[in-house]
Amino acid sequence: MAKQRKRKSKRSSRKNKPTHHVITKVTSPQEYHDGADTFRAVQIVSYDITDEPLEQPYTKDLPQQVIDEISEIYHMLPKRPYQAIGRLLPLIDKYPNTPILYNHLSVAYGYNDQPELAAEVVYKNYKNNPDYLFARLSYAELCMHAGEYDKIPEIFDHKYDLKLLYPKRDVFHVSEVVNFMAIMGIYFYEIGDRETAELFYEPIKKMGRSFEATKALKKLLYPSLKQRLLLRILKFLENKAGTPPT
Repeated sequence: MAKQRKRKSKRSSRKNKPTHHVITKVTSPQEYHDGADTFRAVQIVSYDITDEPLEQPYTKDLPQQVIDEISEIYHMLPKRPYQAIGRLLPLIDKYPNTPILYNHLSVAYGYNDQPELAAEVVYKNYKNNPDYLFARLSYAELCMHAGEYDKIPEIFDHKYDLKLLYPKRDVFHVSEVVNFMAIMGIYFYEIGDRETAELFYEPIKKMGRSFEATKALKKLLYPSLKQRLLLRILKFLENKAGTPPT
């Protein structure tokens, strides 16, 4: 599931200081036609990226003690998911309208080898918080894993850039940008548009940030020699299995 990175700032003077400024030329995947020519709509968008914590509407009313606990739980997820689950469930009971708690819970279930529960939480979070970016990203991952690629455009309101998806925001956290671009890249690769997938991967590569979705996109676009050999062997075996006996 899409992981959200949150890190407490040590110096308040650095809060929300942009680390990157992005200007992108967004090309719509939907084509329109004029006679024999085919065109795609293009729009220029611009926003800043920061690695400092951003104030979010869903946490602004939470006690600072709870915000600190959420941050602590985040760092527990990979190595102590069972303990994280035990702390998240009471928090969700007390603060049921806090989508980041559901996001962390789905990740914890994933690390704890409970994929069915993880999927249930992902779906619930998206259903209850459809505008929350990480709910969208996790649900999109779930749909692509099931081969339901036709659902992806609707999940993101047919918008393939963060600024278009959230026009009132001018600053995004690096984890939001990288995970969004990686999921978009995977989607376009899987529907056969490698060129667009590469366009989403290039900014990620320049930022030098690695998340699970980033690694997955890189493997699709640029598989290692070992992976290429394995794919050739699998393709050979598939073709051989499909050959009728003589």
